[in-house]
Amino acid sequence: MKNFIKHIIFFLAFILVSQATQAQRNRWKAYDFKDTTALDYIDPQYLNEDAVEIKNIKVFEYKGLGPSTLQKAVYKLVRINTDIGLEDYNKVAIPMYGVKKIVDFKVRFISPSGKVTSMDRNDLYEIDNLEGYGDFKVFAIKGAEVGGEIEFKYTLNLYPSKSHIEIYYNDYPIQQGRFELVAHGALSVYVKSYNGFPELEVDSDGRQAWYADLKNVEPLKIEKYANNTPHRMKISYAIMGGSEATAYTEWRKKYTNIYNYCMQFSKSELKKALKLYQTFPLTEATDEQKINYIKKYCNDSISISYSYSEYNLHNIIRYKMVPNSYGKIILQSALFEVAGIECEIVLTGDKTFAEFSTDYPFSYMVNKTLFYFPILGQYLEPFVDYYPLGIVQTDYIDQEGYFIKKPSATYYHNITAVDTSRTKTEYEIQLELVDENKVNIEWQSSYRGYWAAQYRNLFAYLNRQEINDYLEDKGKRSSVNAIVHKSELFNDSLSWNDSIVKPLIIRHQMSSDMLVEKGGEDLILNIGFLLRTQANLYNEEEERSQDIELKSPINKSYTIEFEIPENYQIANLEELIEEVKYTNEQGKVQAGLESNYELNENLLVYRISEYFIKSSYPAKDYEEIRTVINQMADLKHKSLVLQPIENNTAN
Repeated sequence: MKNFIKHIIFFLAFILVSQATQAQRNRWKAYDFKDTTALDYIDPQYLNEDAVEIKNIKVFEYKGLGPSTLQKAVYKLVRINTDIGLEDYNKVAIPMYGVKKIVDFKVRFISPSGKVTSMDRNDLYEIDNLEGYGDFKVFAIKGAEVGGEIEFKYTLNLYPSKSHIEIYYNDYPIQQGRFELVAHGALSVYVKSYNGFPELEVDSDGRQAWYADLKNVEPLKIEKYANNTPHRMKISYAIMGGSEATAYTEWRKKYTNIYNYCMQFSKSELKKALKLYQTFPLTEATDEQKINYIKKYCNDSISISYSYSEYNLHNIIRYKMVPNSYGKIILQSALFEVAGIECEIVLTGDKTFAEFSTDYPFSYMVNKTLFYFPILGQYLEPFVDYYPLGIVQTDYIDQEGYFIKKPSATYYHNITAVDTSRTKTEYEIQLELVDENKVNIEWQSSYRGYWAAQYRNLFAYLNRQEINDYLEDKGKRSSVNAIVHKSELFNDSLSWNDSIVKPLIIRHQMSSDMLVEKGGEDLILNIGFLLRTQANLYNEEEERSQDIELKSPINKSYTIEFEIPENYQIANLEELIEEVKYTNEQGKVQAGLESNYELNENLLVYRISEYFIKSSYPAKDYEEIRTVINQMADLKHKSLVLQPIENNTAN
């Protein structure tokens, strides 16, 4: 009898544990639509918001030990309070990058009166490369109106990535949210949260689950001249198994792998690399030219074959083939060494999405490799032709990186922007007053450094007609209501022996009937219309919370020449003189604006220079930086008053 009772108790305990475990696992499973069509409760603090996400649920579940599949489920319930909120939510886009298939999809709109309009897969339509962000499936919300709720849920089977970052784009408040990550217990999982994301709780019963509940997530304050995305609430994770775990979590492992493959060569390998290098036309070349030639050779002559698996330097040189771009790094590094050019390898990431972390070296974070040449003090993008030595993409500037150097040394350091002498924009503008309504404009724009790289990148993918159309459109934006008669482009590509300071030049011949207007007997020349100034910061009255980000240092100048018509004189020349500077605590000028003029008989030469020597400034410097930006923005309202000389004589 005792044994029977013991078995009964054990059986009941097993049932209870099984039910508890099943309940626990059910919590990880997909969420479904609410049972009622009555509108949900909204916290009174959100009633004046344009919209509020009542629920925002995201579930990631890895299936298998491989893992072979990643399933992502998204559920949202959104209250629409205004037309602005309706405009933002009446279309929903599902990114299709890495998607095997859509497992489940349903959408409905609940009107304020409780009427339900449902949608299904037939309402999905495709958009290729939406605004440059890749392919999307998009659905429009039928019957949506202010005061109602949009409810949608979809589940995707994805190709399983080993790492991921989920950013909460909280332009609107999230009243209630949840994040869940589920994986097999045999897998190693690393999780890191940022910017107020709640600490995760962990369950484990054969399958591990990390979860966090979010409550009353306030929308992010968007500030001008700020890289707002890094400040958004986000969660990142990396998942791996077996020996991969330590390889991905220790910087020393990364250093060893990079050093052994890319910086440690045998005598025979270096002999082979030297033999190749001696065939290059670099006898009289500078170090800068040597570096750019080696990069160009590796990118033009070495092909990538994903079916090829050999990293051996002898075979890379012999067969001119590598299994991935990493193999090109190996060859470039060897060629730099035999050329006698000291270099280091930098591992970093895109600061737009992730903060570089010394204790979290996963692939989403460390997805960019650069070369650094300490004697030259310059960085090199190893693969992109239109970024020559000294210019790297702006998303990596002011981001920390992991530097690997010989012999056997590593360190962390910030990636600094190239100095403003190598990155500059110059506008040379000549104005000719044709009559009291029309002005002819000769405009030349010269771009060096970052702007030149971005334009060369753009023009590399456009055909001649597309380039012509772009130049014409760019000319129209140069002044109000401009008619572009002719456009020319110079130096849109660089050869290996060109310096990065060689400018990309755009010339326009234009005319405009909006630059000059009558003011009684006077003529008003709206010279400020010609200036491309930054947006002002007059409406930013709240205390600054984020650093000031300008993408890259600014060194911009205007030279505007205007031949004053006979029998006219300019009445307000003194208004062309401006000067404002921001100097740091050490007495070094960090930013400024200067404008002045020369008058040679009837030729007016108006010169303006604007400069920010860094790409990033701390929030504490905001007021000083704002003064410079606003002063430059005010120049757009600058006008010259041309008075008839006869009238002045009579007076």
